[in-house]
Amino acid sequence: WVQFCMDCHVKTCKVQGESCTPPRRLIDCLTKRVVEAPKNCQYVAMSYVWGTKEKDTRNYLVCAETGLLPEHLPAVIEDAITVVRGLDLRYLWVDRYCIIQSDDKDVLKHMSIMDLIYNHAHMTIIAAAGNDPSFGLPGVGSRFRSPQPSANVKGNVLVSTLPDPQDMIKRSKWMERAWVYQEALFSIRRLIFTEHQVYFECNNMHCYE
Repeated sequence: WVQFCMDCHVKTCKVQGESCTPPRRLIDCLTKRVVEAPKNCQYVAMSYVWGTKEKDTRNYLVCAETGLLPEHLPAVIEDAITVVRGLDLRYLWVDRYCIIQSDDKDVLKHMSIMDLIYNHAHMTIIAAAGNDPSFGLPGVGSRFRSPQPSANVKGNVLVSTLPDPQDMIKRSKWMERAWVYQEALFSIRRLIFTEHQVYFECNNMHCYE
């Protein structure tokens, strides 16, 4: 899906303005470190539900000396890293770790360029399942997808169609977030994980499993 978009949608699926890397920091998915963003690198952005803020602030802290992520990551972040590596990409932008949450100036600076961060991303992974980061991306890590109903009738396997992913997305907790409007709007390509399947959208097409 992504390769088809890149090959055939050259005019419609392109970044706005000059090609550059707006975020200052990215997660290197090979080393699980937050690094300075290499110039003009391809990166994947993340759109998900924060949920209730965790009491243990250590889960938000990146090692100041090494840039290492916390040992225990929310399932949705861990799964997103797996997806990025599975797509033979390397860098991931997640607000939770790529913005210094305790630094008001850093937060405000990134809020002012959020449109560029999502627009310049190679694609955006959207977690449209579950109510918080612990739910993960169904089908990637420990979270199984809802099974597709099937029945064996006289040696013939009958399989039902899956729910319309657009309806699932509209009813998701993710869709209730105010930030989602711009994250989805400015993203050129959206790889959306629902409880039943992965759904792909770009500026020119949409694809179901």
